[in-house]
Amino acid sequence: MEFTNRGIQDRETVRARNIARGRLLLSFAVIGLFVLVLLGRLVYLQIFDYSNLATRSSQNRIEIVPIAPVRGRIYDRNGNLLAGNRTVYSLRIIPANVKDLDTLLSDISAIVPISERERQAFENSLRVNNRFESHILKDYLDDRQVGRLAVERYRLPGAVISAELHRNYMAGESLSHVVGRVSRIDQSDEQKLNRSRYSGLQYIGKHGVESFVEDLLVGWSGHERVETNAHGQKVRTLSQVLPTAGQNVFLTIDRDLQALAYEAIGDRKGALVAMEPATGRVLAMVSRPSFDPNGFAVFSQPGRAPELLNSADSPLINRAVQGIYSPGSTIKPFMTLAGLSNSISNPRVFCSGYYQLPGVKKKYRCWKVDGHGWVDYLQAIAQSCDVFYYALAKRLGIDRMSVALSEFGFGERTGVGLHNEKPGILPSKEWKRKAMDESWYRGETLITGIGQSYFSVTMMQLAYATSIIANRGEKYKPQLIHKTIDVNTAQETVYEPELLGTVDFKKKHYESVVRDMVEVVHGKKGTARAIGKNANYTIAGKTGTVQLIQRAHDEEWDETKVPQKHWPHGIFIAFAPADSPQIVVAVVVENAKSGSAVAPIARQVMDYYLLNRNQRELKDQIAHVSNIQ
Repeated sequence: MEFTNRGIQDRETVRARNIARGRLLLSFAVIGLFVLVLLGRLVYLQIFDYSNLATRSSQNRIEIVPIAPVRGRIYDRNGNLLAGNRTVYSLRIIPANVKDLDTLLSDISAIVPISERERQAFENSLRVNNRFESHILKDYLDDRQVGRLAVERYRLPGAVISAELHRNYMAGESLSHVVGRVSRIDQSDEQKLNRSRYSGLQYIGKHGVESFVEDLLVGWSGHERVETNAHGQKVRTLSQVLPTAGQNVFLTIDRDLQALAYEAIGDRKGALVAMEPATGRVLAMVSRPSFDPNGFAVFSQPGRAPELLNSADSPLINRAVQGIYSPGSTIKPFMTLAGLSNSISNPRVFCSGYYQLPGVKKKYRCWKVDGHGWVDYLQAIAQSCDVFYYALAKRLGIDRMSVALSEFGFGERTGVGLHNEKPGILPSKEWKRKAMDESWYRGETLITGIGQSYFSVTMMQLAYATSIIANRGEKYKPQLIHKTIDVNTAQETVYEPELLGTVDFKKKHYESVVRDMVEVVHGKKGTARAIGKNANYTIAGKTGTVQLIQRAHDEEWDETKVPQKHWPHGIFIAFAPADSPQIVVAVVVENAKSGSAVAPIARQVMDYYLLNRNQRELKDQIAHVSNIQ
């Protein structure tokens, strides 16, 4: 019995040992499996996924910091700086280095004021840009704000104060429409931009030359790889790719002539374009009212943009290329050329104060109620007789008129070098059918012949067309960019005048029209004879008065009975010297009552350019010699 019990105990012991051994082996197997999995994972991470992990590790300690390029400067034709750069301080946030963004923004707001607009712009930037890049929160920090943020910098992880170059406009309001301005890059811009080129940049050219030659001015961004500590503070620079500065751009504009023309228009609404007829280079392009591009660009003045946008005076519109005006009687020299080129050599028309189509009761009035009597081309242009041009328009017909006038660029953009230039309207049967789905009427031909009805132009178009007469047919493309200089290579690129072709009318016809335009200024009955007195050179010109409201054919103009906003616009075109033109001017002043009232503005511009230029060039030469010595 005792032997039996011992056998049972031995078997139990063996079985227990086997179970223990099995459990031990199973444990070893499980542990071995885990070790194999761990080793496999280590092999995978160290060998196969090394590249990805190395990148993540670098991102944890290395930042790619963009380096914004220096935007190219803009100068006038004489080397006067029009748009440069100045140092401003900005507060930027690097989201990757921030644990609690809301808390950080709250802490910053307690130090410097953050407007709702600034915060919204920051949030918009976060949505479209990399979290490892810096995003601007507040621009144009003053010295006091910079000091307060610097003192509190230790408790603002991810916040960086950066010094940047921002645009500074030297000429102020007088050149704001030409030079233009820069504005913040918005979401619509982001979709079109080269991200690497604009990395680190917050502004882009939006208007004027700033926009038109943005590709030349902006340059290319660089970057540096920076090692940072746990607080996001820079430890060292690992590598650097320097940015490429934008090119400097020289305009054809004469800053001093521009300023004079701007002051000559005064506080009235209007526009003026002056150009060299022999090259097409624009000397001045004025639009009033205007705005200060520096005040407009400053982000700390959020109310400025809506104020300008909503102003009834429309100061943001460049009236020189976007202002649409009927040409009025300034179209008459071109109508004369249309008549002469169509073999209507020298008609004589009796002006009794009005014109009637055969079988039509309606009277088409002349500006002179009692009429001009018998007139030909010479008297018709000099005295601006409407009846003569009603009769000429009837003889030509709208088809021949539109063909001849299109030769001078009416109805088309000049391509001067600014975005949003308006083409104006050169009426024709085809144009009216497409635009209005209506037939053309005989009476519309008459009023088109005196520059009214649907006919509309810009001052840029009018100056360009006038330059063709001054050149006796040669057409030079209007040009705003004179040259560029690549500051990286010192390479200079000059934009040569571009001859587009010739309006191939007979030379004697051009000379006849020039003679008639001289009579406007220097003749005894010329409508602009007041500016011809004591002139040291011969001026060829033409006045234009654009009626805004109709009146009876026998009704004299009485400004006391009409609100000023309904007074006629005054337009004047001119070139001088008439026999060898060096300057063309086209000017409009809204509600000025007549073209003769604005002609003195053109005289001031021509006097300054023709009479003072030699003195200014002599002074420049003397200054240059002095600098060399």
